[in-house]
Amino acid sequence: MELTWFIIKHYLIIIGLLVSSFLLGFIFLKKFNFKTDLELFFFSTSLGIGIWAIILFVLGLIGLLYKEVIYFINIIIFIKNLSKSNINLKSIFLSRKDCIKDSLIILGLLFIIYPIFIFFLYPPTAWDSISSHLAAAKIYANSHALVYTPYLRYPVFNQNTELLFSVMFLIADDIAAQSISWVSNLLVVIGIYSFSSHFFNRGVGIISVTFWLSAPLVLHLASIGYVDINLTLFTVAACFSGFIFLKETDIGWAYLSAVFFGFAVGTKYSALIVITLFILLLFSHYLKVGGFRGAIKLGFKYGMVGLIISLPWFLRNYFYSGNPFFPFFSKVFGLGKIWTKDDYNGQIQDLLYSHGLQKNIVNLLDIPHELSFHWDRFLIEAPFTPIFFFGLILFLSVPQKGKYILSIFLIWVSYLVIWFYSAQIPRYLLIIWPLACITFGWATDYWISKVFSKAKIKDIATYLISTILLFNISLPYLQRELNNMGDLPVNSEDRDEYLSRFLPTYPAYKYLNSREKSTIYALLDENMNYFYKGTFIGDWFGPGRYSQILNSINSGQALYNTLKKLNVKYFVVNLQRTKNISLPSDEFFQSHFLLEYENEYVKVFSLH
Repeated sequence: MELTWFIIKHYLIIIGLLVSSFLLGFIFLKKFNFKTDLELFFFSTSLGIGIWAIILFVLGLIGLLYKEVIYFINIIIFIKNLSKSNINLKSIFLSRKDCIKDSLIILGLLFIIYPIFIFFLYPPTAWDSISSHLAAAKIYANSHALVYTPYLRYPVFNQNTELLFSVMFLIADDIAAQSISWVSNLLVVIGIYSFSSHFFNRGVGIISVTFWLSAPLVLHLASIGYVDINLTLFTVAACFSGFIFLKETDIGWAYLSAVFFGFAVGTKYSALIVITLFILLLFSHYLKVGGFRGAIKLGFKYGMVGLIISLPWFLRNYFYSGNPFFPFFSKVFGLGKIWTKDDYNGQIQDLLYSHGLQKNIVNLLDIPHELSFHWDRFLIEAPFTPIFFFGLILFLSVPQKGKYILSIFLIWVSYLVIWFYSAQIPRYLLIIWPLACITFGWATDYWISKVFSKAKIKDIATYLISTILLFNISLPYLQRELNNMGDLPVNSEDRDEYLSRFLPTYPAYKYLNSREKSTIYALLDENMNYFYKGTFIGDWFGPGRYSQILNSINSGQALYNTLKKLNVKYFVVNLQRTKNISLPSDEFFQSHFLLEYENEYVKVFSLH
């Protein structure tokens, strides 16, 4: 019964998020014409999620991040739809048989990989989520405001998704926060299917969704508190609405596309690359319709709309750091008071040169093969997918390609080249991976049509290929992961046992949380930031950088003085990551550092 209620409770929260976001987005899309009901749901819900991020930003600035305020705004949204939109959900989603068929197809694909429905219900352990994303969201929720976080690796950054996480903390817990990624993935699936069906056919939609779900990396990120899937959602919505504009030349779709890109840029800087590529695409296409001046005017307006939507984050970044793109472009905007030159150089070195392949043309051409079959050569959280290699071969083998599929191809290939010569971290590719899946899906559908001329046989072949891929790639991965994780922890005792198993230093933070809330310094244990209820200091960069501790580690008094400057009460040492580092053994250390907690993985000292 406890397990059942745990699952039901979190799915009720998901339903509430979907309904609230749909109703909010629908208010602004009543004048748009949609080809299918599924498109209406996708665009309305995605827009609603983005608008919620803006609302939460405003509430955070004025210190009104309270669940009561969130509930009140939801009541207003409901009344607004009820009184003026005359919305009838039944008539919208059950008005066409196609809507039911499309929904059943998508659900059928998801049910093949059924563990995806519980994957996100496990406690958070993913590195960046507990060191940064969820840690920031928890601080905002506890502070009921968008406060400055000096001891996180990125004290300022574009954080739309973290704000969405924070509202889930207010309403429920960290499992609900992780459901933002799950919901975003569901919407990405719907977006890929609708995008493909709108411009091509249902078969392309089915295969494209299958390719997206055949990437274990996607399935992993859809279950944890990272921002990448939410970022991908906004990018898919931006590209989809942008291509509808290219097809119909209705300026409303162009502005909607720019708004979605604004949401994406407000989530992560990498969206700036995609919006730039899309502006170039708009310019080249619109030259034939509006001429050079018209194309320039459209590109400028498009870029300005996207900039205005994301501008609040850049202004906040500038206010605290002097750099709207902190920590990047520091050579232009300066380092401010947050990072030192060594911090900046260390981060750039890590991002650009510590991962992936040597940057040359031969390796660039080999990237599809490397990511498909040698993904472990990259800094990657889960396998990529062999679909990349075979899908690209299928696409290149199609003799004739229309302008829409070529445009989609050029966008993601251009981004791939930029990615290759910058930070070769595979999850940074997810922002354009749906576009790649659509091109591969289109090519696969083309060759299926060549082999099977009859529509019914073609449909059967499409369903069969999708089923085989999901059964042989996605399902085994999910089952292995579930077996490794064990039973779903639904109470505090099971949760503590689970976290202790995957995060060996966790018991130390449970002990510290039983003490009076204070300030701790954790040496080489930065990923545990999320789990401490007080002030957590300790990371490679920023005012809590490890270098200042390591430079003082040979002297008990020097170490003590350094920690006291940070107002530290407890000193935590990760023993596994500090094997080559010796703590002081002098008399001062013995008398001023009292060992409070110890196991084979961690030591906790209190300073006296």
